Amino acid sequence: MEDLGDRQRVVTLALRDLGGQATELVITQEHFATVERYALKEEGWTQSVDKLERLMSADASA
Repeated sequence: MEDLGDRQRVVTLALRDLGGQATELVITQEHFATVERYALKEEGWTQSVDKLERLMSADASA
């Protein structure tokens, strides 16, 4: 049986201008082999977006 845990996936990033200094980021990634794989990816994306937000906030205040 194929190991679906490490196969390639398409990730879609969409940005939407909310006006002013706000932008919405929507990340879509599908077809996870297990709930555990989904949780790992969700945690990774959350950490990445949090880091990006901190970097962008630091840039804006500099």
